[in-house]
Amino acid sequence: MRAIEIYFKRVLAGVLIEENRNHYVFRYEDGYYKDPNKPAISLTMPKTQKEYSSPYLFPVFSNMLSEGQIENCKADYCT
Repeated sequence: MRAIEIYFKRVLAGVLIEENRNHYVFRYEDGYYKDPNKPAISLTMPKTQKEYSSPYLFPVFSNMLSEGQIENCKADYCT
């Protein structure tokens, strides 16, 4: 399991967790969620207290990877 803090404009917005190669979880931090002035990190991931769960890395985060890292993810996912 790996985890990384996700920041939006230098403010902690949430935590992304890779449970394993086929299970990713994102959760907004409570303080960020409760602040009405803080936007969602993506239109596809509105602010909620529930966890987002996916068998693959969420597109909003995969778009931040370099081209080489994306190709490695695609190769790993396909095998």
